[in-house]
Amino acid sequence: MITVTREIKNGITSIRLVGTIDEHVNLAVEIGALPTQVSIVCREITQINSLGVKAWIDFFNQAVRDQVTFTFAECPPPIVEQLNYITNFGCGGKVSSVSVPFTCESCHKELRGVIKSEDLKRVAYKLPPIKCPKCGNQAHFDDVPEEYFAFLIRSA
Repeated sequence: MITVTREIKNGITSIRLVGTIDEHVNLAVEIGALPTQVSIVCREITQINSLGVKAWIDFFNQAVRDQVTFTFAECPPPIVEQLNYITNFGCGGKVSSVSVPFTCESCHKELRGVIKSEDLKRVAYKLPPIKCPKCGNQAHFDDVPEEYFAFLIRSA
């Protein structure tokens, strides 16, 4: 099940997707008509299965045919995984930011940080540790940069 909320800021429509994208989701119904420019905020997508991938690609390919310009923001690991595995998963949309997993080695707390794609390129996809809010020690990026950011590296 997915929940969709719309918000307009500075003339840009932002659509926040929350939940699972699977065979029960009809994105055309859930999201509805898109304006000519939209930001799709993905941070709270928790899972996407193969039928959800098909629905996603069908929906955003139709958006391209309708001349909609879109960006994907705060892409979480399930979306990053699809961007890495399926060449056309982004359907021509730009990924403006990525939700990045960190883990604290001391207390094992899992964290997420949102980093702009342009900032990732600027630091050559090498992320410095961040401070763990639970114990104050360092939390490190919890993946292999060359693999996690492969879709961005390919598009550079």
